[in-house]
Amino acid sequence: MDTKTVMSDIPSTKSYLLSDTWVLWAHLPHVTDWSLSSYIKIMEIKELNLKNKVALITGGAGGIGKSIVENFAHYGASVVVADKSSERCEELQQILKKCSKNYLVECIDVTQKNEVKKLIKLIETQFNRLDIVVNNVGDFLELIKPFEELDDSEIEDLYSVNLKSMFMVTSEALPLIK
Repeated sequence: MDTKTVMSDIPSTKSYLLSDTWVLWAHLPHVTDWSLSSYIKIMEIKELNLKNKVALITGGAGGIGKSIVENFAHYGASVVVADKSSERCEELQQILKKCSKNYLVECIDVTQKNEVKKLIKLIETQFNRLDIVVNNVGDFLELIKPFEELDDSEIEDLYSVNLKSMFMVTSEALPLIK
């Protein structure tokens, strides 16, 4: 089968053109084997065109989120990235400078409503719209123990990062999407 690899300069992502379908794979960061089996299939894309679209990706400066950001930018979207890690945000900005004209990378904590509100206002000011929201934030908070050993504050922290933030980002973004 004839395949074409694109974006090979981005180490965490591989895209292949198989016939008329783009297949996007992201490398699992904890796997050291770079064979195809160490990638997970993110999506199959047929004729993806994201020109004139504005996409917000939370947790977008690392892992799968970074792959989504890089590919959305590659396919023409203006990308807005919200991530907690300032180091990863700076690294991503350097990558986006090379492949995108319209981007915004903000180092914020999406579990904090006031920070989410400021981000949405910034998106409205800079882009005057929002078309796509990818709630990608997820973290185990290095809580490596059986569930029954988690205390209430650890459960609350996990809930805030992995579920509550999705509701908060989406509810704040909806007025801008409509």
